[in-house]
Amino acid sequence: MTKLVKIGTIISAFGIKGQVKIYSEVNDLDQFSKLTKFANGDIFELKSCKKHKNDIWISQIEGFASRNDIEKLVKTEIFCYQSDFPKLKNNEFYEFEVIGYDIVENSVKIGKLVEFLHFKSTKMLKIELCDKNFSRGNIDKNGFLFVDSRDIISIKEGIINIQNIKNIITVS
Repeated sequence: MTKLVKIGTIISAFGIKGQVKIYSEVNDLDQFSKLTKFANGDIFELKSCKKHKNDIWISQIEGFASRNDIEKLVKTEIFCYQSDFPKLKNNEFYEFEVIGYDIVENSVKIGKLVEFLHFKSTKMLKIELCDKNFSRGNIDKNGFLFVDSRDIISIKEGIINIQNIKNIITVS
């Protein structure tokens, strides 16, 4: 069986008719509304996905008609089978596909991608450094480097090339 991948999290009820706000971890949640979704081990259907703002979508879930029903689902993570994901164009990737890729700057490997962090204004790469003496950029107390995703030049064959680390955002 294929892997389940998290596509979002229900963050709150919306209105009084059983709608939910979903924080989406995919660019277009509407593309995923037609796929089989799983939450808490149950299959359910998202109806009428509409983008609200940033990475927040408003949706109705089949079988839930009131705000009280929905409030029980807050913090529920939503998953889809990876094999059901929409096909991407060349040189496009889902985030989960590039976790573990080497991070290279100016032809020098500086670490491996551990995770993407999503903020309102940007997306950050969390990088586990090869050299603990690396001293440029924003390094947290655990030795992870944080780089703005806008610094990515290319992604191919297990390698993410980044440009000179300059878009620094403080991560606590």
